[in-house]
Amino acid sequence: MIIGLTGNDGSGKTTIANKLERYYLSKGKSVIKPHEFEYFFIMRVVKKMISSSNLTKQQKVLQDSNKSTVTKTLIPYIVYIDLFFEYWFRKFFQKNKIIIKDRTPYDFLATWTEQNVSNKFIHFIYNKLPQVDIHFYIDTNTDIAYQRRVRQNEKQEKDKIFYKNKHHIYSKIIANINNKIVVNNNNALNQAVDLMIQQLEMKDKIKNIKTIAISGLDGAGKTTTINNLEKELQSLNIKYKTIHFYYNYSFLKLKRLFIKDKPVSEKESHKKSIENENKAVQKGKPQWWKWFVFGDAYLQYLFVKIFYRNQLVIFDRFFPDYLVSFDFLGVRYDKQKMFKFFPRVDRYFLQIADYNILYNRKPEHTMDFFKKCHSEYITLARKYDMIVLDSGKYNEKEVVKKLLQKI
Repeated sequence: MIIGLTGNDGSGKTTIANKLERYYLSKGKSVIKPHEFEYFFIMRVVKKMISSSNLTKQQKVLQDSNKSTVTKTLIPYIVYIDLFFEYWFRKFFQKNKIIIKDRTPYDFLATWTEQNVSNKFIHFIYNKLPQVDIHFYIDTNTDIAYQRRVRQNEKQEKDKIFYKNKHHIYSKIIANINNKIVVNNNNALNQAVDLMIQQLEMKDKIKNIKTIAISGLDGAGKTTTINNLEKELQSLNIKYKTIHFYYNYSFLKLKRLFIKDKPVSEKESHKKSIENENKAVQKGKPQWWKWFVFGDAYLQYLFVKIFYRNQLVIFDRFFPDYLVSFDFLGVRYDKQKMFKFFPRVDRYFLQIADYNILYNRKPEHTMDFFKKCHSEYITLARKYDMIVLDSGKYNEKEVVKKLLQKI
């Protein structure tokens, strides 16, 4: 696993990297922690070819943002190639080790921007470099960063304006990155390290999970929970796929690819939904209908298992949701037999809320629907060993936090 730390001078990257190294060594892991400016291949050769006096001279030229030379123009591209080969070397030949890098491509990009040698193309290629497995952005107040550097080096040549401008550059670069975890390092260093370790342990836990399902009534907050979960997965750089196949038949999905549904007002949509619901309850459904529903669901499930087998799959509603619907519609079936044929998921959650609240949130259903189905879900949760998330007791952030704790 490659851990990347990004941050301004004085943000504490190197100190944090050292602490993470000690943490993994205490766990008996094999750790590689390259030095901040320990280049991988090309730049290492270049540095060896240049005498120490010339190297010092070149470094001063690079640090002068007002000077423009051929070397300064080429350096971003040479470093890019170096970073590209380093990533794949570590992925292929050091894949069983923990790699802790206290300087990522984004740090270099910030440097090229600060030195006025960057352009749109350089930003493009650096943003397209392969990503580390987990990326931490260490965000630190510029005054604190400056004071840390002063304590480290009494001959500090960079003033507060430099740190402020560099922080602004980092903020613009990091704002466009989804798969990062922002760590505030303005307070005690151990707080930042503890937070990072929690995220690293969470990533390890989720890596062992292949499927998650969240069941529940309309309005219970499933979509919000899944959206928040997706953001967490993005920050942890975990590949995932969210699947909706509950009464979302295959032929309807194909139809939407070619024919767009006509826009209907919310009021008309709710009225039509209630009419269809009442009609279905009164007339009932033919026996063949339930087999069609389950057959289509199984086809979609198999498709997902084949084509997304290397990703974490999140099911928004799952097979047991159909049973609640069947009970409400009066469809006859053998519940015990159905349970035997249902696929299993690694973690199964039921999100609930008071049915009076749900009725106010989702007026496209009748109160009778919410009342009966709520009771059915509570019974189903006991039989199917679901983990209950009560969105009536907890806010959005607390719900997803509890979900992650149960993974």
